[in-house]
Amino acid sequence: SLDANSSFGGSKVISQPRTSDTDEDKTKMWDAGMVDRVYDFINPDIIFIHGGTNDSTIGTDPLGNFNWSSSISGLDVFSFRSAYAAMVRKMMEYYDGVQLVLIIGPSLKKDYEESIISIADHYNLPYVNFVGDQIDMCNGVHPSAVGHKQMADKIFATCKEYLK
Repeated sequence: SLDANSSFGGSKVISQPRTSDTDEDKTKMWDAGMVDRVYDFINPDIIFIHGGTNDSTIGTDPLGNFNWSSSISGLDVFSFRSAYAAMVRKMMEYYDGVQLVLIIGPSLKKDYEESIISIADHYNLPYVNFVGDQIDMCNGVHPSAVGHKQMADKIFATCKEYLK
């Protein structure tokens, strides 16, 4: 059964301050990224991390560096590589023993795809890569209902050993 779906429309992996459209003073408000929502799950056996589509599509954020030796709190949550690594490390620590699987969406740009693969390889995590696959899309960026079914089939086929 599904424990939790921690996705929000328009969100990114990175944390980002933003300007409110409704605030006359246009003061900075906080837009929580996936890196800020890692503790949303109750009792997972497996966590699929599918992030980066909005980071890659908008492309306004720095990719940043891989800071493999930095503490989690020392990682830059405002750049993609560091925020994604922080998210993975937080989950590995908090959900000790839970299998993480990284999902690389079909519309990611090459540098984002390669970044996620580097993180998966560094932490010895499995990943399912959809870049180059013919996935039915509803808006050129996000999968349609048919596309989600196509992705679910490939995830299941790839991850059967973790889904016992």
